[in-house]
Amino acid sequence: MLHFFSPSLKATAFVFFALFVSLSHAQSIRGKVIDENKKPLSYSSIDLYLLSDSSTVRWTQTDSLGKYSFTDLKPAVYLLEVKNYEYETQWFKVKLDSGESLRKVLQLSNKVDLISGGGIRIKKDALRQKNDTVEYNASNYKVNQDASAENLVTKMPGITTENGTIQAHGEDVKKVTVDGEDFFGDDASVALKNLPAEVIDKIQVYDQQSDQSQFTGVDDGNSQKTLNIVTKSAKNIGQFGKVYGGYGTDDRWAAGANINVFAGKQRFSFIGMSNNINQQNFSSQDIIGLTGDKGGRWRNGSYRGGGSAGNFLVDNNGGINTTNAFGMNYSYFGGKKFKLTASYFFNTSANVNESFLKRTYFLSSASNQLYQQGDTGNSSGNMHNLNARLEYTIDTMNSIIFRPSLKLQKSESSSSFLGSTNSQEVSLLNLSQSSSSSLFSGYNYSQSLLFRHKFKRVGQTLSLDLKGSVNNNSGESNLNSQNAYYQPSFSEDFFKQNSTSANDGYSFSPDLSYTHALSKKVLMELTYNPTFANSNTDKYTSRYDSLTGEYSTVDSILSNTFSNATNTQKAGMSYRYNSGKVSLDIGADAQSVEMLVDQSFPSTNKVEKSYFNVLPNARFTYAFSKSSNLRLSYRSRTNLPSATQLQEVLNNSNPLLLSSGNSNLNQEFENSLFVRYKTSNSKKERTFFIFSHLSTTSDYIANTTILARNDTTINGKIELKKGAQLTLPQNLEGYRRLRVFSMFGMPIKPIKSVLNFKLGETISRTPTLINGANNISINSTTTLGAVLASNISEDIDFTFNYSVNYSTVQNSLQKNLNTSYVIGNFNARVNYLPTSHLVFNADITNSSYNGLGNAFNQSIWLVNGGIGYKFLKGNRGELKLSVFDALKQNTSISRTVTETYIEDKNTQILTRFYMLTFTYSIRHFKVKSKIKAGEASSSSPRRRPTE
Repeated sequence: MLHFFSPSLKATAFVFFALFVSLSHAQSIRGKVIDENKKPLSYSSIDLYLLSDSSTVRWTQTDSLGKYSFTDLKPAVYLLEVKNYEYETQWFKVKLDSGESLRKVLQLSNKVDLISGGGIRIKKDALRQKNDTVEYNASNYKVNQDASAENLVTKMPGITTENGTIQAHGEDVKKVTVDGEDFFGDDASVALKNLPAEVIDKIQVYDQQSDQSQFTGVDDGNSQKTLNIVTKSAKNIGQFGKVYGGYGTDDRWAAGANINVFAGKQRFSFIGMSNNINQQNFSSQDIIGLTGDKGGRWRNGSYRGGGSAGNFLVDNNGGINTTNAFGMNYSYFGGKKFKLTASYFFNTSANVNESFLKRTYFLSSASNQLYQQGDTGNSSGNMHNLNARLEYTIDTMNSIIFRPSLKLQKSESSSSFLGSTNSQEVSLLNLSQSSSSSLFSGYNYSQSLLFRHKFKRVGQTLSLDLKGSVNNNSGESNLNSQNAYYQPSFSEDFFKQNSTSANDGYSFSPDLSYTHALSKKVLMELTYNPTFANSNTDKYTSRYDSLTGEYSTVDSILSNTFSNATNTQKAGMSYRYNSGKVSLDIGADAQSVEMLVDQSFPSTNKVEKSYFNVLPNARFTYAFSKSSNLRLSYRSRTNLPSATQLQEVLNNSNPLLLSSGNSNLNQEFENSLFVRYKTSNSKKERTFFIFSHLSTTSDYIANTTILARNDTTINGKIELKKGAQLTLPQNLEGYRRLRVFSMFGMPIKPIKSVLNFKLGETISRTPTLINGANNISINSTTTLGAVLASNISEDIDFTFNYSVNYSTVQNSLQKNLNTSYVIGNFNARVNYLPTSHLVFNADITNSSYNGLGNAFNQSIWLVNGGIGYKFLKGNRGELKLSVFDALKQNTSISRTVTETYIEDKNTQILTRFYMLTFTYSIRHFKVKSKIKAGEASSSSPRRRPTE
């Protein structure tokens, strides 16, 4: 019938026919990885090698159904190395003849078949990427013998550390797992600081989806940057860690231990420390607010909201801290039906702090105000934190995951401050001297119970996640304050007050999801997610009566009985299309919110609000290749005001800087767009990524600030003296934020090092009201930096890190206060082992500040160093003499820019001391006889596997 068509159409048809034939006969190896019960093993790593020269051909990872594929292969004999954290590494030999496509089911068991013969040494690629997973081979990166996992990962292209936080591909690492399992809850810092580099085989970096998303195959947008540590086969049976103790000048001490017992299917880890040199190993997410404020958020470099959580966040910039802490982690993941991970932390800390700050406020008139404050304070507290994850596989179609979490805390603090306000017109407006103390305790329990069911039809699933939480915290505080006001005429007041508060709340949020495969490439998901939440607050403040000597008079302005109940109904539908190269998720949620704010004291007031929103979302991924992809993500969401923001109760802890809530607040509506391009070249060991994140917010909960030019009364009840100020939350329009960040990583082979370049820009536009006038604050920061990390040998280890931040501040009010400043940071870390027994190390940091004002512009050098001697069997003992801050220049300077003011702050921190420390390293590994042929590490000779 071709004679009915023109010659050009005939040629076109022939070409398409030839292409179809060639594609249909393309040589490939496809199949599935299963366990001994023929259950699919998802996310297993598969390396493909040529048997003839042991060279790496390709790498892939099984999908959620255990499927894998290698396409466009040449006829040859191949080796498939299959790794899954539950099983020993196994090898399979496959012969691919000309014109043939094979389907190979790879079944893993705990046994490894080895045959005698010549060894095969596999040359591993330093890094490789498949879709969103980047995998690094640890054997390609050289570190000292005693290096930690943190030392190792910062030598890898695309991974850096910023202010003590590990960043991968420009994002903070939120979670670290070991062999795919939780390790010490979700605390990323603990695993990296306490696992030794020598037990690590690979490092995998990816965006981990929620348990529910991993099961359904539909991204719910709740992913987090995750770093997975794959341990060496020969290092998963044994004991390792270290014990140390040291004493120094100025009565400084540090002691601790981290001990790990790996017994194949079971793992136990212990960490402990006691010191007064500002070392702390708990992360900020282990903290719950003890004052009932759940509405804190980071904006423009400063924390807004918050409670007394800072009492447990110990670092070198927060005064001088004494810490005693220990933690335990237990994992069991070898059973066919049962997996368990559980961890427990205990921490007790004490803090002594002094600080001085200066704030310049943006006013609509030519007269500006300068606020200065000096603080001294002491705080102490303790915390218990228990986390667990239990996974039970009922059968091949049903499973349950239970994740409970319990936090208990207690804090005690006392402080005093002297604050004053000056203006350009008059040198001094007011002066306040206050002292305060507080004692709070609280708990927070949360849980997730996820039931998952697979139907017989592929792609048809049902899951139900029952999430809930309950919290309670209470305590009391005392405030003594003496205040003087100099304008328009001199006056003063003195008061003593006692406040008691009790806060409790609960939430319950079942999340139901049903998926249905419409075709091999299209998946539909239906969701229903109601949320019921309630919070109650009782706060009573009594003034001291000098006649009776008691706190007998309740101050109604400072007291409140308040409840906040919300009922949220959310239902959604989404579709996912996946053709290999292209993945598209598109959907929308219909959300209805009813909120009841009920105040019964000091007056009766009920505010009922209801909202209805349609929340669209979309995600698009295009894979240019297995090592290069583009991702676009759009998401919309709402943010309800916190209980503290809604309470109209005055906070006078600083009589010059008053604050209160606003019961008329509306919810925020946020739109965000995320774009990321990522690529890597495994042969040249290069990585490059760039991402951009834009967010806009309607009804943004901003601040309205009233700076009293004269004595005034606000809302008929709050007296505000001249020079004092009151801050209230209020909904405003116009908030925008844009962040663009890129990083390029590559090896510098002549000096055997890895170089990471970074370049970024962050711009925010924040609205506020100052004395009724609109102020738009535009803050921008340009970041440029480079990190050079050695990869020479285990005897020489260095890292050089330099970054510079150039920031500008522009305000529509008082443009003469528009400013720019530069903060530069340089760090050099060197470890050198000239002999097998001697160790030299140095850590040099320079921080330079320009544009902060004469009192804060300076260049600070922090020099730390040490010399150690290794001895005992296997050099397991080390005696080390160290110096901290050898030049005695250590100081803490910070600049905070908000929509209302610019603040420069200087904080007391630790200065020079010397310390002598003894460390004993524990290393005892037992290699199973069945893997003694060299399964220990990727650098060991491999035995030829059976077919």
